This record gives sequence, structure tokens and C-alpha cells, in this order.
Amino acid sequence: MVARKFALTFWAGLAVLGVGVSTVDLHWIMKSSFLPFFFWMQIMYIYLEGRKSFFKPLLVRFYRRVASNEIYNFEVFYHENVENKLRELIRISKSQMEFWHLHS
Repeated sequence: MVARKFALTFWAGLAVLGVGVSTVDLHWIMKSSFLPFFFWMQIMYIYLEGRKSFFKPLLVRFYRRVASNEIYNFEVFYHENVENKLRELIRISKSQMEFWHLHS
């Protein structure tokens, strides 16, 4: 069904361009639309249909889910990470204060 849909869209668009080229008023517009029409139909077909026959699948949905999971984990554990960072900084500053008290 999907392959037929794009094939029918291509042939229908080609027919519309052909009829437009044969008219007097739309001749130059339709004539200049042939190459962009072929280009964008080729790109659309490769992106929508051709990716199903690639050797490696396009994992866009997988990467979106991984990215959203990483963002979710960052949001959930943000306060805990900040607390751990502050603890480490406080530990360092306390050790420096003890060193200062020891030598003063």
C-alpha cells in the first residue's frame, strides 16, 4: 500500500505537470518545476520507502527514547547529584580549615 501510494503520487504529479506544460499560461512555471519535482519525489521515496531496505535500520525512535530517558534520569536525580557535589566541596573546605587551625 505504501509503495503504491508514492508511485501514484509520482505519476499523478507528473500528469499534472504534463498538462500544465501543454497550456500556454503555465508553460514556463511547469517546465521549471520538472527538475525540483523529480528531486523531491526521489528524496521523499528514499526517506520514506528506501530506509526500509537499508542494510542498517534507522534507529531514530530508539535514540529519541534513549535521550528522553537520559533527560528524565537527569531531572529525577538532579537534587541528589547537587547534594553529592556539595558534600565533596564541603569535605575539601573542611579539610583546608582543619589544616589552617593546625598551623595557626
